[in-house]
Amino acid sequence: MTPTYDGYYIEGWAFIEDEKTDTPKVFIGITNVSGKIFYDTQTVDRYDLNSYFHKSHLEKGGFYTRIKTKDMVTGENKISVYLENKKIRKIIETDKIIIQP
Repeated sequence: MTPTYDGYYIEGWAFIEDEKTDTPKVFIGITNVSGKIFYDTQTVDRYDLNSYFHKSHLEKGGFYTRIKTKDMVTGENKISVYLENKKIRKIIETDKIIIQP
């Protein structure tokens, strides 16, 4: 996560075990006392994932998005990742928290 003038830029990779990343959908979620909001992401080719995980067809597993400070509340804003690949859906709760003053 990198702070920007109006929020945060988030980039990374995510995939569902034993599934190809040909048609993944990745969303970044912010959870706080007001509820949960999800941001769409853009796919980034990550050819390093194949060799790192010793698997094939993970090159579409990279993503990036921007989240806005206005969607966060004062206090804790927890970051999660929501994945869809074919009919499989998975939410991953990360250990990332943005503290808004």
